[in-house]
Amino acid sequence: MNRTLIIFFLISISAISQNNPTDLKEYGFFGKIKKMTTTKFSAMFKDGEWKIDSNQIESKIIFEFNKVGNIERTVEFTYDENNHITKNVFDFNFKNDRKEHYIKSDSTRILERGKYDWLSPYKYELISVDNNGIKNESYSYLNNDFRDISGGTKRFENDSLTFEFKYVNTLDKNGEILFLNMDYITSGFNDKIAISDKEFDEQNNMTKFSLKSVESNQVYSFNVREIEYYE
Repeated sequence: MNRTLIIFFLISISAISQNNPTDLKEYGFFGKIKKMTTTKFSAMFKDGEWKIDSNQIESKIIFEFNKVGNIERTVEFTYDENNHITKNVFDFNFKNDRKEHYIKSDSTRILERGKYDWLSPYKYELISVDNNGIKNESYSYLNNDFRDISGGTKRFENDSLTFEFKYVNTLDKNGEILFLNMDYITSGFNDKIAISDKEFDEQNNMTKFSLKSVESNQVYSFNVREIEYYE
């Protein structure tokens, strides 16, 4: 699994009901967001500032929120070295305003199905299986404000464990991620990711940020967000 894609999903996500988890709360967003588009560029820091080259896009992800604050659809575009674009769509279904299952598809067929199991308002598990029989088992823990604080994923191919990672988020008092502590168990690799170069809009949502390894000083990517709100 692509490391920066994992990181992206961890940093990405108040709501109408203050007593129930929503995607807005889980991922630390504010306001009544309708649509969020995040474009990830290859790292291009030069002469003390970020240089954005439209030809250096790695991925683009669009979140479409309902008025409760949950993501109903995610559209994901990935770009290869030849600038060929792959588009996948995730459609989510809910029960009692909690995510229950999703379907991942491209323009021609269903690629994957996933089902959520809420063990409590503060913990859920997700099991997904794709068309090749590859199975992912994931879990997420939420704090008292329903903010994502830790979790992990195991991947199985032919019933054999092929990938496993765990993460712990270090949050500030506003629930903003300061560091992502990543443990890639199967490869023995650990990393601590800092969220840097932040810019915010009037709702206090990040509109620009970079991902940087604290240990190696490597910059993984620079990200730009466009956010549309419900009126």
